[in-house]
Amino acid sequence: MEHLARDLYHRPTALFFLWDPPEEEILAAEFRRLPETALDDLEPDTWLAVREAKARQLDLAELTEFDDPGAKWLLQDIDGAKVDAPDELAAEVRRYLGIAPADQLEWTSDDEALDNWRDAVQSAGVWVFKRSFRQQDVAGFCLNGGPHPLVYLNNGQPKVRQIFTLFHELAHLLYEFNHLERSGIDRYLGFLQGQDREVEIACNRFAGEFLVPRDHFLQNFGLVVSGEPTDDVLITLSHNYRVSREVILRKYLDQGWIDGRFYRDKVTSWENERSPEAGNSQRGGNYYANQGTYLGTKYTALAFRGYYQGAYDVDQLAEYLDIKASNVGGLENWLTRRLSPR
Repeated sequence: MEHLARDLYHRPTALFFLWDPPEEEILAAEFRRLPETALDDLEPDTWLAVREAKARQLDLAELTEFDDPGAKWLLQDIDGAKVDAPDELAAEVRRYLGIAPADQLEWTSDDEALDNWRDAVQSAGVWVFKRSFRQQDVAGFCLNGGPHPLVYLNNGQPKVRQIFTLFHELAHLLYEFNHLERSGIDRYLGFLQGQDREVEIACNRFAGEFLVPRDHFLQNFGLVVSGEPTDDVLITLSHNYRVSREVILRKYLDQGWIDGRFYRDKVTSWENERSPEAGNSQRGGNYYANQGTYLGTKYTALAFRGYYQGAYDVDQLAEYLDIKASNVGGLENWLTRRLSPR
């Protein structure tokens, strides 16, 4: 029974002593924008990820009792209700986070870019976690509700895709903060209709404009790259901004430099050449580095801070960190190295 609970169903052992299976309508309600057929298509591992995210929000509610989360809260400070103006919203969020395109172009790797964007978003009150999804076509999801909105990213996908997903989901949180619709999964544009589809398109537009601001793109590269692009130009620009080639190609389409047919043909060819091993999953490797990457430096430090203050014991700390108590020391060493001056 313990094996079934822990390893197969990922449930508390006590659940098996209930008279009836627990009702979990709340999980489906989180994504009620999506049609029932789309929800049925989600694999058990994806639903497990959503349950983990809900549990993580409860953990954050407890952990932040022992630490001041800070005064900045993006969702409250910026009005994200204007679905029809994603470009304006992207510029406003840029100013709020305080990272200029010139700063972005100085980053030397996709890893550095993702770490910096993650830190910036978390400093503005939105938590960012990662995990490896077995359902590889799920890029990520967000959960709103309460004081701890969060984004989950699929660590098995390339870093530039994770960056785009982060800001796609941030757009969902901004658009939906003052509305009944609360959460989203980055996968289902083809299923959506009407206003829901418009929101999904707006989230894509927000992420693309945020990561590659139109004015900066034209001022710095417009005279050089206008017209039908070569593969070398697309690769160079994607490396400059630390985004995918598709994001850059979309700029060409928006400028009218290419037509929709050219855009679709290019994107299709890239999708066909992309192999299942093309992602940057850290499965395998160093256990503590993997776990630290999933949780993030900020959350891990928050959990240890309460422990150092005597708010809870090592067993409770291990639960917050989702590891065995015997592994706490190893994760602490990883955190110390991450926080040490470089």
